[in-house]
Amino acid sequence: MTSKAQRREIRAGHVVPPGQISQNISGDVLKMRLCRTAGGPVWQATALQRNGRVVGYVFDGRTGRRIR
Repeated sequence: MTSKAQRREIRAGHVVPPGQISQNISGDVLKMRLCRTAGGPVWQATALQRNGRVVGYVFDGRTGRRIR
């Protein structure tokens, strides 16, 4: 999804803003993107933890709840 489409979805209230998602991630967020899936929109995030590990997260785009 393009950044323009992401902003449109956030403004319309269809998805939670990325700032709300990043509060639930431990470490430094490296990348975040909104993706459309058959089950609805999801935020995919990649973070760098203090121990040097890079960890991937997936959040429900509508609720902000962590999926994995």
